[in-house]
Amino acid sequence: MADPAPGPATPSRLFRGRHTGSWFGVPPSGDQVEFRVTDLDRFRNGWRSEHWAVADAVTLLRRTDALP
Repeated sequence: MADPAPGPATPSRLFRGRHTGSWFGVPPSGDQVEFRVTDLDRFRNGWRSEHWAVADAVTLLRRTDALP
């Protein structure tokens, strides 16, 4: 099986949800929140050999008022 592409692939995904429960001590607001996650995968011999995910946690914390 051939590797899908040379080097790591870096798709970015947008997650959306609603703040419905207490989180980091912040009561639920009912507001819609969204944040991005970027995945980096490395393939060797047709198998995924490494996976790294980087979430935009600062945006998520700010949109739920857990950070000013």
